[in-house]
Amino acid sequence: RASPKRPVTTCLVAVCALSPNSIDAESRTLLTNVLLGITGVVGRVAPEFNLPFYENSFDNVLCSFVWRNVDDTEKALSEVYRVLKPGGNFILLDMTRPKNSFLKIIHKIGTYILLHFVGFITLNLKEYSFLYKSLDFYPQPEVHLSKNNYTNLVIERV
Repeated sequence: RASPKRPVTTCLVAVCALSPNSIDAESRTLLTNVLLGITGVVGRVAPEFNLPFYENSFDNVLCSFVWRNVDDTEKALSEVYRVLKPGGNFILLDMTRPKNSFLKIIHKIGTYILLHFVGFITLNLKEYSFLYKSLDFYPQPEVHLSKNNYTNLVIERV
């Protein structure tokens, strides 16, 4: 008895980083084998968010936990939309402070204690101190993204 054939899906995953040390063979292998189960993973360095891809190259762009470290977010947004195909999706996943003033203070105190504690016990205090400070770099996404005329803009907080 013949088994039914599955549809073939072509997928290219491009892993970009702001510095060469951020992309290594281990990262590509993890993405390929564990998360996606595909073979087309390309690693590229994109200093200052100059994405090394042609216009209209991608159906989707996922940017996770890097946005608060980007110096020029307007340029970065421009680059993302340049490489997106028409109708493509940009998914931005990052951490920011709560909008509510009281919750923002509680969040600052809690993340200060937790991140500095983790940095201390892992002997990575400098990195975890930077993580704490980086939460204040990026403005609230509702303010930053809604000032532009993006179509189908959806901002979800979890």
